[in-house]
Amino acid sequence: MSAAPKDWTQWLALASAVHNNQRNNTTGLSPNQVLLGYDIPLNPDLVSSVINKTAEERVKIMEQRWVQATVALNEIAG
Repeated sequence: MSAAPKDWTQWLALASAVHNNQRNNTTGLSPNQVLLGYDIPLNPDLVSSVINKTAEERVKIMEQRWVQATVALNEIAG
C-alpha cells in the first residue's frame, strides 16, 4: 500500500462514517448523534431488515460469497 493510494475515494465514505461515529470526550456525543440524532450503523448485522425481495436475495448471495472467500483464504493460508 502506498502513501498516496489511487483508490482513496472508494474508502472516503467509510472513513467519514467511522470518524463521525466516534464520541467526543467533552460532549460524550458523536458528530452523527449531534447532527442526526443517532450513529450510522456500520455493522451489517445491526442494520434493520428490509422487505425488498431483491435486496434480501442479494444479501444472501453476498453472505454465501463471504463464506466461500473465507474458506478459500483459509485453505491458501494453511
